[in-house]
Amino acid sequence: MGKLFVEKVHECILRIAENQKVYPQKYRFLRAGLIPTFPHSVFYKVEMNNLIKVYACLHHKQNSDHILGKR
Repeated sequence: MGKLFVEKVHECILRIAENQKVYPQKYRFLRAGLIPTFPHSVFYKVEMNNLIKVYACLHHKQNSDHILGKR
């Protein structure tokens, strides 16, 4: 199960790399990419020169406001 999770996170990050705006903004500047098969999201920001910075991978039941510090 852990290997499948890592594969799905990797697939999500590849989708983000192909199209940085594929997922909607959830917080001021963070976007949230949904991970298929698992109730998790990858929170990321597109920075200058299309650099993608991943902030967290969180379960949907976690308090993302608290963890991400309302960035």
